[in-house]
Amino acid sequence: METDHSDKLVILGSGNLAWHLGPALQNAGFTILQVCSRTENSARLLGERLGVEWITDPAGIDEEAGTLVFCISDNAIPDLMCRIELRTRPVLIHTAGSVSLDVFNGIAKESGVLYPLMTFTKDRTLHLQNVPFCIEGSSEYSLALVERMARGISEKIYQINSEERKILHLGGIIASNFSNHMYHLAADFLSARGMDFEILKPLIMETASKIMEMEPAASQTGPASRNDTDVIQDHADLLKDLPELQKIYTFVTDSITNHFNS
Repeated sequence: METDHSDKLVILGSGNLAWHLGPALQNAGFTILQVCSRTENSARLLGERLGVEWITDPAGIDEEAGTLVFCISDNAIPDLMCRIELRTRPVLIHTAGSVSLDVFNGIAKESGVLYPLMTFTKDRTLHLQNVPFCIEGSSEYSLALVERMARGISEKIYQINSEERKILHLGGIIASNFSNHMYHLAADFLSARGMDFEILKPLIMETASKIMEMEPAASQTGPASRNDTDVIQDHADLLKDLPELQKIYTFVTDSITNHFNS
């Protein structure tokens, strides 16, 4: 009978997600054999964090590995797969929101997806038990494996297909990445005028807090939702020397106005 080594993992990548997911998988009872990353310094740092061997060349991946976990950028997955040559056939698992499970077709006997719907930063402490994990498997075996991984980390597990995951990923980008970009623009705008972004933080916290209790549409405030054209024009005039920011302001204002006054 073939021995099941699926609990023995190699983490591919050493970025923000790997920094958080690696320790979480160890705490869930999985054995991490190695970290493999093309960047030597980041591979070493994550290897030291996990107390495991680190390598930069996929040719050195341990043949004992039963599962490879891809924690790399979406567009890097196909290229890295082409560089991995193992006599064994480990389970291949990726963690990407916008990549289909089909990316492993014809390469892996077993494959899966372990996608945490969260923003990750190395220096931030995250409690992953409340992070939604979206899972998918190519078979009952691989699905059971990624579900066991997810349940060892989080209380929120969702079995969804690749198309649904892409939709969630896009929704997350609009809600999180776009919002953060607005914070960045606001910080730059205030800083250039000698003002501190710190003063906006209570407003940001309350805006985020409201949607925990209310529908986003019900929590919308501001001149655009009231169609206060005098204030809107005054703001646009203030931005006349910042055409890119003015364009963004006008586009978002029009979007809000159309939603609430159509």
